[in-house]
Amino acid sequence: DRKITASVIYPTGGDKIIKIAMDILSGNPYLKENTLKTAIVDKENARVISMQNEQLGENQLKLRRMNEMLDLSLAQYSSQRMLFYATGIVLLLVGIILAIAVVSYRSKSKANRLLENQNNEIRMQAEILKHQKEEVVRLSEQLHEATNAKLVFFTNISHEFKTPLSLIIGPVETLLLGNELDEKQRSMLLLVKRNSERLLHLISEIIEFRRFENGKMEMHYSEADLKSFLDELSPLFDEYMHSKHIKFKTHADPDMSYQMVFDKEKMEKIYCNLLANAFKHVNTGGSIAVGLSKTKDYIQFSVFNTGSHIPLEEQKNIFDRFYRLENENNSTGIGLALVSSLVEMHGGSIEVESRMNEGTRFSIKFPLVQLPVSPEKATGYKGGEYIRMKIGDEIQKDDSEFLAERDEQDEKPLILVIEDNADMRHYMHHVLSDEYQISEAGNGTDGIEKAIKQIPDLVISDVMMPEKDGFEVCRTLKENISTSHIPVILLTACALDEQKAAGFESGAEAYIPKPFNAELLKIRIRKLIENRRKIQEIFGTTSIVSTTKKATLADMEQDFIDHFKAHVEKNITNPELNVDDIAKSLGLSRVQLYRKLRSLTDYTPNELIRIIRLKHAIRLLSTRSKSIAEVAYESGFSSPSYFTKCFKEQYNVNPTDYLK
Repeated sequence: DRKITASVIYPTGGDKIIKIAMDILSGNPYLKENTLKTAIVDKENARVISMQNEQLGENQLKLRRMNEMLDLSLAQYSSQRMLFYATGIVLLLVGIILAIAVVSYRSKSKANRLLENQNNEIRMQAEILKHQKEEVVRLSEQLHEATNAKLVFFTNISHEFKTPLSLIIGPVETLLLGNELDEKQRSMLLLVKRNSERLLHLISEIIEFRRFENGKMEMHYSEADLKSFLDELSPLFDEYMHSKHIKFKTHADPDMSYQMVFDKEKMEKIYCNLLANAFKHVNTGGSIAVGLSKTKDYIQFSVFNTGSHIPLEEQKNIFDRFYRLENENNSTGIGLALVSSLVEMHGGSIEVESRMNEGTRFSIKFPLVQLPVSPEKATGYKGGEYIRMKIGDEIQKDDSEFLAERDEQDEKPLILVIEDNADMRHYMHHVLSDEYQISEAGNGTDGIEKAIKQIPDLVISDVMMPEKDGFEVCRTLKENISTSHIPVILLTACALDEQKAAGFESGAEAYIPKPFNAELLKIRIRKLIENRRKIQEIFGTTSIVSTTKKATLADMEQDFIDHFKAHVEKNITNPELNVDDIAKSLGLSRVQLYRKLRSLTDYTPNELIRIIRLKHAIRLLSTRSKSIAEVAYESGFSSPSYFTKCFKEQYNVNPTDYLK
């Protein structure tokens, strides 16, 4: 009846077709036949299918809505996640900032505490410095007061000294005018006069210091050419320069005028003290140079000497009153301080420059200013008077070059006097020369050299000397094998117990303070030499042939004899054994060995060799197994007859009778 009662539902299969086409094009396996599923729709299932379609549409609508809700949720989630991240980052930044703030706060607190502690320390140090400053000021005031008190005391006592000194110098000068004096008496009186004048000179300088301190030093200015003035004074030093072979030069422009206003007496003292200082420290054969230069504002005057060096740390104190360099023992500490004061009175300045292995230079600048000129008669200046007095003090002629070789024919003992003061050496020579041979040295270094060369019977040494002091001299002599036996007397102005202890510690046999009694000194010398002679007797008669050490001898001396004996016994059969070989083995010269053995034993080296040979021969004879000839040759004698002769001289009996 041509009515449609059913319909077919089938998928279009487009997606299926596209997939098959892709497989074909890609070469993938595919099915030739692909069946699409279909369904029949009729009245029985149309309602169901319609409901399914409606349901499917609703589901699709719901699904679409759910997708929209999901998209919305995803968008919200994404926003929330971004917000979370942002919040996290903000929180992290806040945490970092807080951490930085905490660390910064703690650091600042620590820094504040440190700063507070430092401030407290600074305040404490400031308080300490304040107290120290107050203490320094107080000590400075005390020092100033002490210095003034010292100057007042020195001034007062100096005035008191002047009267007795005048009463010494006056009578001495009167005695010197007489003709009844012999050479020694005149020499002693000149010594008294010279040293009295020296003391008077030192007193005058102390008084002048006091005048400067009180502002009462009188200045008498006059106008003159400084170069001409100094040239007139320089020849007064010629004798000393020639004695030490010193080269003296003056550097100044001959065409330049050095006209200036100055006090001639004070300028002489300035020049004299600077030159005296240079002479004291210049090396033998060295040079001294005086320089003058001029500008429109000042004249510069300098004195340079080779052979000395002042450490930098001491240069700032060199012009202080009573200051002495560490190695200066015979200085009063007045000369350079006086120079500084006198330069200051001229409105000038002084400075020192010193370099190791080159020398020392003192430079003075005198400003070219107009000073009030005094009438010529008012100055009372006598040219060269101060220098002539000073020469006898600071720059005495050095006569220490005198070297008295020991006169072996002269039985008088040899005494070496080591003293840097020429007058004291002269006095010691005068006191001791009647009973002893005398050798002299002007410093510790020369004294050691002469002691080793001469091997004296006794050494008298001052303690405070340049180069090497008496303690060093004594210690060196006692440690040297060739001089260890020599008695040493230390003679010094230092009489403190500590210094005496140091003297005995160095090995000295006696420590005598100055001033000393000449007779007591001679008694001490005589006793020391007598004690040495007693040791000689013990040592010479017993110890040289004994194996037992004697307690009367120093270990070094006993060791020396033991070494001598051992060397002889080692070469006992050698008749050619000589003194030179033994001296060489002991590290001595022939002369040193002779003098040391003679001093220790009163025997010569050859006599001691013969005694040792004879003692060895007695031991051989005691065995009664050898003939006289065998004993003679085995003991080192050149022949039996010579052996018999020596044996009889020593023991007053022939070897054959000795055997009986």
